[in-house]
Amino acid sequence: MHPNRQKTIVFVSFFILIWLLFHQLRRVKIIERNFILQGAVNKSLKLSNACIVPYWNQVTTDDVTHSEEFKKWRATGFGDTNNLIDAESRLLSAFVYPEEISIITTALYTFGKPATCRYYDCNRIEIHSARFKSVVWPLSVITCPRRLGTEYVSVSFEDEEEEENQLIREPIPLVFRAFEKPIHEISVCVGPLYGNESKWLETIEYVEHYRLLGATFFYFNLFNMNDYDRKIIDDYERLGLAESTKYVTEYLRLGWMSHLLQTHECHHRSKFHSKWVINMDIDERLVYTGPFNLKHYLQSMPPNIGEVSFSTNRVLKTEKIPEKYTSEAKLLSDMMFIKYNKTTEISWYNLKGIIRPELVASLFFHWSFFQFEGVKVMSVPKRFGHVRHYRNVDGSALNGNWMDFYNGTLRETRLSSSFEKKLMKAVRKRVKYVYDQRMIRCEEIPNWVTARYRRELLDCFKNYSFNSKNMLLHTFFDDSKSSVEETPRMFVARLFGSPVSTSVIPFEKENNNNNQETAKMPLDPMDSLW
Repeated sequence: MHPNRQKTIVFVSFFILIWLLFHQLRRVKIIERNFILQGAVNKSLKLSNACIVPYWNQVTTDDVTHSEEFKKWRATGFGDTNNLIDAESRLLSAFVYPEEISIITTALYTFGKPATCRYYDCNRIEIHSARFKSVVWPLSVITCPRRLGTEYVSVSFEDEEEEENQLIREPIPLVFRAFEKPIHEISVCVGPLYGNESKWLETIEYVEHYRLLGATFFYFNLFNMNDYDRKIIDDYERLGLAESTKYVTEYLRLGWMSHLLQTHECHHRSKFHSKWVINMDIDERLVYTGPFNLKHYLQSMPPNIGEVSFSTNRVLKTEKIPEKYTSEAKLLSDMMFIKYNKTTEISWYNLKGIIRPELVASLFFHWSFFQFEGVKVMSVPKRFGHVRHYRNVDGSALNGNWMDFYNGTLRETRLSSSFEKKLMKAVRKRVKYVYDQRMIRCEEIPNWVTARYRRELLDCFKNYSFNSKNMLLHTFFDDSKSSVEETPRMFVARLFGSPVSTSVIPFEKENNNNNQETAKMPLDPMDSLW
């Protein structure tokens, strides 16, 4: 080799080495400047904006765990469900697992597109040296390796990274799922809630049914929901029994075309958080008729079983759920499991699954499609269980004309009587707690409050009794000092300190055409308050 060429190679190598050392030192300084490692003595403690990094977040991995398998499965094209070609790709949720991170977006058409994982510290400042090139799979999920100190993440796509097309998606927080072992033995991924029919009673029946089967947690995806229906979701979240994913998209409404988005979001949300996840829609009820109970049955499964599949039958549902709770008698007659029991035969036409999330890579609606190496799927015998699917016959609903194509014979089937009794009691209790509500009675407000504030501000309901003898309207108070019957005029005068006389003013009497006496109050400006 020529001496000059050899010198050039040595010089270039030396320069590259110096550059690498400088880059590494700079990276270390960035870490020292921004992060305080839990359990370590660090001079950065003096910095007010430094991020304290707990033990669980002191992890950096080099690559995606199953990247080669993902590449192979992506090549099949399965999961390329492009329902909405102009959908905006928004960040929906992100989860941190022991070795990687999953970011879910709202656009299905991004399947297979190159994407860049972007990492941010506790101050939402990007850790530039941590970026990682990934690919969208499955569906709208981007899988990324872990980076030390990351608390927020975002993504950018290849065609957006040029300066003039730069699209910055505001980073979203990581949801912790780096558990050593699952928190819950059995949980439920609730199918997406959408459509015009009320969901309050159906939701309560659904949750209480699966609680009786042994489920301890529920994952909701709220596509479209009114305030009345939302109250029960909020109550289950208050109890620590549920969490919900809210969708903020450019669309006014989401429907069945986004069902797979819910399926994958919930699959990744439950991963490492729950061991077994029942994957059922809001109108589907698993019926277990095997030995012992469902929990015992699932615990008996070999460790390589990633899904147990159940056969289904359909239950004819002919009416809509009432919009609101009105009475206990009406509630008992409207409970779906009491009201509807005409069913088809049990078949494998539309199976449903209970999934082990960490063993399954991709789903197709209610069952797993790709499982990791060595993982098996098992079909549960019909004698051990099946799914009751309450199906509408509303022509405007998805597959609402199914009875037109059904050639079998419907027969009457019910849940076991003991299960029905428990479920009825649980549903009634929850409905009464959340929806059996009333207005505030003015009588239950202390007198010092009514004397201080105008009635319009009290937002209370006045409870009148009608005295047919003297034709006066009376208001009764529980307070011992106010036990005297008062007319509305007297009460207003006392309430607002009016100079109007509080003595009883006799009513004028006049005969109507039917010769019946009617009461006529004297005109008074205060009367308009009542």
